Amino acid sequence: MTKKANGPGGVQPAGNGDSYTFRVSFSGLCAFVPRVDSAHSLKRMDVILVADDDKEAYAEIHRPVVGIYVKNLRGAADNGDLGDTMAFFELDREDVEFFRLERGKATAEAEKLVGSIGYLGNGKLGSKPLLSATITDSTQIAQDFKQQQADFCWVPRMKRILPEASRIDSRLVVDSIPANIVKARALVSSGDFGSHQLGRYNAGFVVAQFTPAIKANAPVRQAIAHWAGSDTPVDSKYDILVRISKMGKPENKREVVLRARDESTLEVRISNLCCGYYGSEDVNGLKILRNLEPDDDFQRFYDLLPDQGAAMRQKYSRLPQPIPVDYPALPESETGGVDPVRCSGVRFKPVDFTA
Repeated sequence: MTKKANGPGGVQPAGNGDSYTFRVSFSGLCAFVPRVDSAHSLKRMDVILVADDDKEAYAEIHRPVVGIYVKNLRGAADNGDLGDTMAFFELDREDVEFFRLERGKATAEAEKLVGSIGYLGNGKLGSKPLLSATITDSTQIAQDFKQQQADFCWVPRMKRILPEASRIDSRLVVDSIPANIVKARALVSSGDFGSHQLGRYNAGFVVAQFTPAIKANAPVRQAIAHWAGSDTPVDSKYDILVRISKMGKPENKREVVLRARDESTLEVRISNLCCGYYGSEDVNGLKILRNLEPDDDFQRFYDLLPDQGAAMRQKYSRLPQPIPVDYPALPESETGGVDPVRCSGVRFKPVDFTA
């Protein structure tokens, strides 16, 4: 199910069973690009955080940030007062990498976090998520998600949405200084990739349809992961070092060392979100979810194609690129949405790791 990768810094739980889980979660305009070897085995996942259009064609401003839950750190208060307090680091043309650091050693001795890496459940490339037959009824989706809640397939694939848009410009992951559309990159070399949370509205899941359907087949519909990423078991004698360095200038870096609470999950959240949220309105006295605006920000992913998607746009010159449109759903209460999908992530075809 997962593909193994061995080498210096490999992840191996301690013999006495003392370990914790290091989780890296992503949300927002994030492009997942698998890096594979000649045998097509996954070696690393490069996650590209897409920048806003320089021409300000998109109304929402996206802020790529690294967030760390304080409550998951050693020494944090145990009385619940911290709540969801987080420390944030804004990203600007920077790469994010993860290392393990044995306690008592200098940061210069940190080893890159490299180990077993793969996909959870049926989340391998090529799989399709289970869907509800009735879009406005989230019951079946809830059951499907419960059965495969960690499945990476809840992150939509560009190949399903539009096959001609499935291959990213490899220079965006290979070049040390990529084009300006790349606001930041996260390079993850360990862990099982899966979905951590679906977009929800109250008790129901949000289902998106990618519109227009350019191909003759039916349009792609699916629930979409609001948070997705990797989980890595780490020996408790190691801390996690997060390194944020300027693209093309690795010496220009920021570092933070994180020590997990015993047998807990140490989570780093990397997001590229705007401020779009769900709202509701009264229709004939009934509180319902309003018809949502299409997620126009999704168009930025088409600019990641070779020549910024010129060939694809010429082939379909009379049609716009498919973007996710959310289906309205009847909420069970009058409260607002929780973790809606306004800026969703997507998966591209693999890129050669040695390229």
